[in-house]
Amino acid sequence: MKERAPKTVTFWFLFWPLLIEQFFQLLLGNVDIFMLSHYSDESVSAVGLANQLLVVASLIFGFVSIGTSVILVQLQAGQKLKQASLVTNHAFVLNSISGILISIVFVLFGENLLRMMQAPVSIMEEGKIYLAIVGGSIVLQALMATLGAVFRSFNFVKEVMYISVFINILNIIGNYLVLMTSLPLPVEGVEGVAYVTVISRVVGTGVFIWLFLRRFKGKLPWVNPFLIKKETTLSILKLGIPSAGEHVSYNLSQTVITGMIALMGTVVLTTKIYTQTISGFVFIISFAIAQTTQLLVGRLIGEDKKEVGLNLSIKIMIRTLIISFSLSFIIYGAASFIVPIFTDNLDILSLTTTLLFFSIFLEPARATNVVLIGSLNAAGDVRFPVIIGILSMWVICVPLSYVVGVYYGFGLVGIWLVFILDEWLRAFLLLWRWKSRSWMKIVLRV
Repeated sequence: MKERAPKTVTFWFLFWPLLIEQFFQLLLGNVDIFMLSHYSDESVSAVGLANQLLVVASLIFGFVSIGTSVILVQLQAGQKLKQASLVTNHAFVLNSISGILISIVFVLFGENLLRMMQAPVSIMEEGKIYLAIVGGSIVLQALMATLGAVFRSFNFVKEVMYISVFINILNIIGNYLVLMTSLPLPVEGVEGVAYVTVISRVVGTGVFIWLFLRRFKGKLPWVNPFLIKKETTLSILKLGIPSAGEHVSYNLSQTVITGMIALMGTVVLTTKIYTQTISGFVFIISFAIAQTTQLLVGRLIGEDKKEVGLNLSIKIMIRTLIISFSLSFIIYGAASFIVPIFTDNLDILSLTTTLLFFSIFLEPARATNVVLIGSLNAAGDVRFPVIIGILSMWVICVPLSYVVGVYYGFGLVGIWLVFILDEWLRAFLLLWRWKSRSWMKIVLRV
């Protein structure tokens, strides 16, 4: 594998492409919701509920992608390119297999999964169609996740950004054609949106592979699935499963809570989807900063500059918290202009605005968490974040969401207050762990 990354890697060199990439990745999912909001609120609920399952499934690829990224960043910093090529090969094979298996599950059991999430009868048919089409092609997302992890690990962040932009342009054009024109197309509505998403990802995967061939000369490592070693596979999964486990646990808990919210009716479920769509634009900034921090801290650890990495992470964390608070406050102040873009339902408008106010206190905690988790993952300290995450989410967040939101009838407002408690508790524990320096004793082996 020939490494052609730039010699100078700064925070801003990595951050801007990662931010634009995250923005367009968020847009890829949310443009469906935005454009469907002018088509039908029930269609929004159907796609939103299906996407909740798709997000959880896609995080399974993180078992391999995150573990691969943690190892590759340190190997690249140490110029151990032969080992990096071996790790890349394993990542392609493992994620391709898992992607195919998950695609089969969505095609065969999509309706059963939606029933488990308490999907209202009124949205079941559209949700099932969307899940079968988009979920059935999720192997493409597995391949793109793997390619993205490899590119970012070698500092080719702009390439990933360009592909995200390109995919979204295709998606927006396709959605416009199936939802807002009278062209005699074979599919329309939710089904049309699903096929547009798949087509965009097919093209995006093709472009990704073409760029991979240009950036990394020689044969693609994943063309030979027989070059798999038990030791390397275990090293990737040893890091990846706990690292991605925190994300999986979080999204599974959100899936369970979404099932509770679905029992409250389509209006409440749609409100939740709109609120998270709007506040998601704050989170992507925090997440892009966290990804940048993880890459920089990983490089510093690979160069044996651990104390520098510790101080850098804390400084970035404080700035991210302030940025997240400020942006959430601005969005709440502009809620009367933003929310009507999505809906004219007065009940949804009022409740969404209320939740955006509480997001002012929620988003800074989420920002703190993603930066600290990224830093701990970069150091190979992957178990502590997932243990704390599982305990907090399943002992506090999920049970309290039911008690406060459903049993005592405080609804979405009560659930949002529980989210705030959960995020801040984890933030304080993760900060303590990072400052304890216990992660400095960890040595990664391939």
